[in-house]
Amino acid sequence: MPPSKPRTEHSAQPRPKTKVNARLDKNLTAYVAAASAAGVAMFAAVPPAAAEVVFTPTNTPISAGTSYLLDLNHDGITDFTLRRCRSVCGGDGHSSTLQVDLDVAGNGVAPAGKPFPFDAAALERGTPIGPRYTFTTKSGSYPGIGMARAFEYSVTNFTGPWANVTNRFLGLKFLIDGQVHYGWARLTVTNFNQHGTATLTGYAYETVPNQRIFAGERGTPDPDDEAVIAPPAVPAAQPASLGMLARGAHSLELWRRRQPAAA
Repeated sequence: MPPSKPRTEHSAQPRPKTKVNARLDKNLTAYVAAASAAGVAMFAAVPPAAAEVVFTPTNTPISAGTSYLLDLNHDGITDFTLRRCRSVCGGDGHSSTLQVDLDVAGNGVAPAGKPFPFDAAALERGTPIGPRYTFTTKSGSYPGIGMARAFEYSVTNFTGPWANVTNRFLGLKFLIDGQVHYGWARLTVTNFNQHGTATLTGYAYETVPNQRIFAGERGTPDPDDEAVIAPPAVPAAQPASLGMLARGAHSLELWRRRQPAAA
């Protein structure tokens, strides 16, 4: 048996560096970039606190000499009063006015503008009601904001933004615990001179402070009513899979192409 070779001590030597393949290095760099992008997309996809619209159906006529106390959020506080006022002008002449009263300081309604700058607007369905709107608020001892008025004497007329309208909307701003909320009230108004009336057919408000609402928006679809067309939601970005990311820059470009385009 040959004699074994004596063991010798070896000093610690650094291992030689191995050069990484250029293509592999490029793919690893692309992987890190894509993984970072996927993480950002996942954070961006987290939705904000969901808004909620509370709708109250009703079918209440407001005839001459009557009023409706509108409590949008049902907290026992009247936010607005819808009122039909009737006055005798002497002889057989008379006038009748539909108006909205602001029962809380800071509440307001969307104004009609010309040719009825001091009246409340009869908004069409889908009109945005929110912070960018300029609202008419209560001032001094003014009793209310006009909507429609009839006069009958030697001349008969029926005027105002709410004269002879069907399913139009009051744009409303009101306070809950000192915070601004937005809502709407829907009415149909027929000619008072022809025994017509004003009928409140529903109202709603947005539960999130300072969050806009669209006229007619209910929060949930109703097959018996017209749809409210709201801006489409931007779809959330889809995270890339690890397998796709590991394939490098080519797959990163493919992943970007697959992202749904915002409407």
